[in-house]
Formats: sequence, structure tokens, C-alpha cells
Amino acid sequence: MPLDSATYVKLQTALIKYDARQRKGKAWNPYAIGHYMKGLAAVREACDSGSTLAQALYDNFNDRLLTCVEKAAGLPATYGGGSHDTGRPSY
Repeated sequence: MPLDSATYVKLQTALIKYDARQRKGKAWNPYAIGHYMKGLAAVREACDSGSTLAQALYDNFNDRLLTCVEKAAGLPATYGGGSHDTGRPSY
């Protein structure tokens, strides 16, 4: 199911706000926002290819970033705060 524009903007806004919160920490990566947007582009591509939004988010994000985008999309959070190493690349 294609990703509608309103949901895309909500996800994009959530990622920008997440990056702004990370900026306050010592380990902030100034290149991270580019990776987040690359992950969001992969989510859009996966949705356009027939994947569900929940699966596309899970496949492209993990840990607290996954929780952030799931909340923005109105989905239940799948990350419970423990180890969530799936072996997948994360953006």
C-alpha cells in the first residue's frame, strides 16, 4: 500500500525532532539525519512495492528510532527498551 503524503510528513517530522533531541548529547552524529532520511526513503519504496507500513518501518529502523517512527505513524511500539539487535542495518 503506497505511503500517503500526510504520513510521510509525520514520519519526516518525527525524525527531524529525534535528531534535534540527539544534538544535545555528546555522541551526536551530524550525518545521522541523512541516514534517517535514507531509511525513510526505503520505507516509502517498500510501501510502494506492497509492504505494510509497519513491516517497512521494522525493516528499516530499530531501537528508539523505530519506536519514534512507529509512534508518529500511530502504530504500537515494538521496541520495549531491551536489546533489539536484529542484525539488520539501521539508519
